[in-house]
Amino acid sequence: ALSVVGVGWIFSVVAVGTCEFMERKGKDGTDDSQTGIFNYKDIDDDCKEYPSEYSPDSALEAAQAFGIMACLFGGLVLVAMVVSLFVRFPRWAWITLMSILFAVAPFQLITLSALGTELCTEESSYYDDGCLPHAGACLAIIAFACWLTGGILICRLPLLDKAIVNCGDCCAQPPAVYSVGGITHTTIPVAGGAVAPKTKTITKEVIDENGAKTITTEIVPIITQ
Repeated sequence: ALSVVGVGWIFSVVAVGTCEFMERKGKDGTDDSQTGIFNYKDIDDDCKEYPSEYSPDSALEAAQAFGIMACLFGGLVLVAMVVSLFVRFPRWAWITLMSILFAVAPFQLITLSALGTELCTEESSYYDDGCLPHAGACLAIIAFACWLTGGILICRLPLLDKAIVNCGDCCAQPPAVYSVGGITHTTIPVAGGAVAPKTKTITKEVIDENGAKTITTEIVPIITQ
């Protein structure tokens, strides 16, 4: 699920930022025109932002707004899923992430409303009527599928008892073994390598069949009611 959401977020960001979201075919040898949600390609094939005096219509404004929301909320879900590798999430947290992904999916699809902008529908003697989906629109459709798939995968994930990456186990100190007067002592530290504020010491003495004596000392926290 994490990899699917990651791919969806990358494609979503590229789809919003590219200047090749849609394409309008030229007539009579005129070069095709590529435009994006926030920028366009000029005659030198340089990607530039729309000029400040340009006022986008409602179709393009909707694509811009929902494209930003898809990137923002999808990115938040991606960060939360990375954190879940180290911190165990309760069930309600996973349900929240799943719901956000199911909401982001239609947000991503609404960016295709840019195909109905006046840049594509206005009559022109140099270009055909209407725009065709280009690289950005195709990436937006793939991102939509990733958001939807990510939500379904989260819905089917089993609830884990602990985080996948357990930092407590990584930082735990190994038992200390030393010998005094022919007697082997083993000290087992508390998990995390620190002694609890209130602890008790349990000492176990074992004599094997050869007469060797082993003393194990374990420091455990005192659990108060």
